[in-house]
Amino acid sequence: MGTTQHECPKCHASVLVIATEGARVSCPKCKVPLLITDNGLEYFRVARKHNVTPATGVRTRRNNAALATDIPSEGMGLVITAFSLAGLLMLAVIVGLVVIVFGDSDTDTAYSSLTLRSKHDQNTVRLGSFPQDNPGASEPVHASSQQQMTSQAEQAREARRAKEIAAEEEKKRQAQEAKIAQQMQQSELANMPSSLAETIAAVRPSVATIEHASGSGSGFILTQSRWLATNLHVVAGAGKARAFRNNDNGTQVEMGIAGFVACDPGKDLVILVLEKDWPAEPLALSSAPLQLGEDVFAIGSPIGLSDSITRGIVSQIRSASDIQNNNLSPSTKIIQTDAFMTSGSSGGPLCSNAGKVIGINTFGISSDADEHATRIHFAVSAEELGELAYTSLGRKTRPLDELPQMRD
Repeated sequence: MGTTQHECPKCHASVLVIATEGARVSCPKCKVPLLITDNGLEYFRVARKHNVTPATGVRTRRNNAALATDIPSEGMGLVITAFSLAGLLMLAVIVGLVVIVFGDSDTDTAYSSLTLRSKHDQNTVRLGSFPQDNPGASEPVHASSQQQMTSQAEQAREARRAKEIAAEEEKKRQAQEAKIAQQMQQSELANMPSSLAETIAAVRPSVATIEHASGSGSGFILTQSRWLATNLHVVAGAGKARAFRNNDNGTQVEMGIAGFVACDPGKDLVILVLEKDWPAEPLALSSAPLQLGEDVFAIGSPIGLSDSITRGIVSQIRSASDIQNNNLSPSTKIIQTDAFMTSGSSGGPLCSNAGKVIGINTFGISSDADEHATRIHFAVSAEELGELAYTSLGRKTRPLDELPQMRD
């Protein structure tokens, strides 16, 4: 055994060899495995099934000692490691895709697992089971459970859609109502006479004075020629009454009151029935929203002066509870106005400039005990009368002596 110095065939570094021919060494610099031959150093290549000495080509039986020396190079190890990592990454991607496609998406279930089921095979194959809420559970999620969860999800979607449709319909309904109200208001303005005098002239023939043994008041024709609307307190306690008006040509219209068809003591309203048709058209109730400051006029028989006309504005819109009027239901809608009213004006119409009835003249409040002191005047809203008239269609006429008492 001698000591020789050779050059590495890969990196050309000097390698000191103290071994016999045919022995294996490694380059101290690049670590490549080398074989000592009679020509110097050569790359060492591993024979798999049998040991083949590169120098001699002689095949020998491989033993455990040789296996211990057949170690891949560092470069080959890096390659193998890279391929292994790539394989693991590819496997993870495949498993993730399978979980996304076939996995259970319901986050409220007790298991987060992947279940594969053949179309024709009812056996469940579980690739993995990870108990979340119930660590002891191990039952697979069967087709019936999956169908139930799918059905619940569909029902939830349908419920949300139904709510969305209902909301859209409500918006459409509100928009349609606003459009109709606007059209009606425009129609009223379009049909308005050219002057207030013409409007009043068209309304006056439908207003009557009501008279009975205990007092008098006003009323107006509503809905049909025999219906006369007024306040309950105008005819309360009257067993017999008449309605009349004096025409401009000196003639008079007069007829008896047969009874009543509807009454609401909480709103001080009554619809009387005449013995025959009144010779004038019924007045229409306004459907346009009231505006503060809107011009109005009242027609009635204050202190017995029939067919009197006063003017004013809508001062405010209130409820009976606002002014603590105990004779009316608290929620009764009333209109405050500065159009003059006094005893005998009750029951007459409060009209807009278009000639539509917006209220029924009902009462006034004095600033002190003096009846002739400053008064604030109120009319029950025509909305309240409209509801009473609508619910009275088809009812039979009842005698006046069956009228109820005023609300205490």
